[in-house]
Amino acid sequence: MADSNKIYLGIPTRGNLNQGLVELTWDIVREYPDLEMVIESGQHGPDIVRNAIVHNFLKTDKEWLWMIDDDGIPQDIPLRLADSGYDICGALCFGTYMPNRVPAPCIFNYNSTEGIFKIVNPTSMRGLLAVDAIGTGCIMIHRRVFEHPEFKIPFYPELNEYGARKYGGDLTFCIRAKAVGFTVAVDLDVQCNHLCRASTLQIKYAYEQATLEVLKERDELWQEKEKEWGKELLKTQELLEQSKSRSLLTNHRSPLVSPRLRLKMTPNSHSKVERQTESIPVSM
Repeated sequence: MADSNKIYLGIPTRGNLNQGLVELTWDIVREYPDLEMVIESGQHGPDIVRNAIVHNFLKTDKEWLWMIDDDGIPQDIPLRLADSGYDICGALCFGTYMPNRVPAPCIFNYNSTEGIFKIVNPTSMRGLLAVDAIGTGCIMIHRRVFEHPEFKIPFYPELNEYGARKYGGDLTFCIRAKAVGFTVAVDLDVQCNHLCRASTLQIKYAYEQATLEVLKERDELWQEKEKEWGKELLKTQELLEQSKSRSLLTNHRSPLVSPRLRLKMTPNSHSKVERQTESIPVSM
């Protein structure tokens, strides 16, 4: 577990917090009293508020900046993001994207053929996944990223040739970080709920992924059982072959002693069993 004394928590807001995040901050204060936390409020857009948080963070000696959006609720206190080994690591968050506004993971890889970023749908819900870009809903960023000359202004959107927004501040931040050699990943074991989204679809997605995991484990177990059964079958076949070989070697009639029982009646009407032994042929 990362040292909470090295982490600075910044929460960018528009002036209020959801109840779930308020309760989480209480838990953080109780469990990690040495973790420095600031709630930054502003009405000029999320990127400007994030930049203010970074500015204050760099005045401290903290090693990691942890940011949670005001509409996000991590399922636990994910300090483990600082132990990922990556310069930038985020929790698995969901967002809605055009044109259908369907919830999808805030995980992206660049498709060089089409020249666009595409959403990554993980085949597993476990472990670290290196990617090209992630959302900033719940993100841990090392100090060295902000100390790089490229990040004098950390967050701003990328505009197209017409001045319209091409990428948001979070995607643009990751693009610039990757361009100068920093690493980006998502920890799929750390999940963050996102308010004002179609949560039923998010649950459906998680259920489908969990089902895939169960089916995969079942297939692996079945394959192991098949191997065991195969070994047992081979062993049985070997025993049968050995039995046949012994039968061929001893396929003759040999006199063995086989006991027979004879029932005799005594004068006092009590039954008496007498064992007689005689030699009779028995086939092997």
